[in-house]
Amino acid sequence: MKNRIKLFGIVAIVAIIGFSFVSCDIIFGDESGDNKPPEIPGGFKIGDTGPGGGKIFYVSVAGFVVSAGPEWPQYTAHYLEVATDPFPQEKWTTKTSGPWPKDAYDSRTSEEGIGKGRRNTAFILEVDENAPAALACVTYSKNGKDDWFLPSADELIELSRQKSLIGETGNPYVDYWSSSKSDLSTGTNTSFPYARAVQFNRNSSGSKSTKEMITDLRFRAVRAF
Repeated sequence: MKNRIKLFGIVAIVAIIGFSFVSCDIIFGDESGDNKPPEIPGGFKIGDTGPGGGKIFYVSVAGFVVSAGPEWPQYTAHYLEVATDPFPQEKWTTKTSGPWPKDAYDSRTSEEGIGKGRRNTAFILEVDENAPAALACVTYSKNGKDDWFLPSADELIELSRQKSLIGETGNPYVDYWSSSKSDLSTGTNTSFPYARAVQFNRNSSGSKSTKEMITDLRFRAVRAF
């Protein structure tokens, strides 16, 4: 009888110890990364220097879709990088007389969302191969990266929130070109069409505005990867 009690006690102790080890394994498993936020390729943070030698100004853990263009398929990106090299002020287009190719501009360059800037830029150059701001962006190259473009309006809004990365103060305010065309130039308007600009403000994030395409404004090249 006594031997049975001893044996039962030993089995109980072993069972308790075994359960404790299992419990510890579960806890350690959680701490080792099972519940950590998902990691994204590169591990860049806002303000880091990107692969193109510019500055990371937008990060999306989930990723965003970069619309397909004439020379690249649709792809998912997690970062937007801005070139730190400045450009002289330029116009959105070189066209100085109508009739304007409104259908091409309106249907293919009016998108303002994140992930739309690269395709917008390609379509601008299809309509006007010498479009100054767009052309300067796509011909820019640094650190072996040549996939730069003129940002869409929403991409430019994100840059305005990190304007210090490019040495911009927004004092009192400064307008930058986006690659998004404004709907103000639709219909039968025969005056100079308009495109979206973003006003970088000193004390806040930027705000969208519209400017005639023949206006000289600042701009920056960005890339999505």
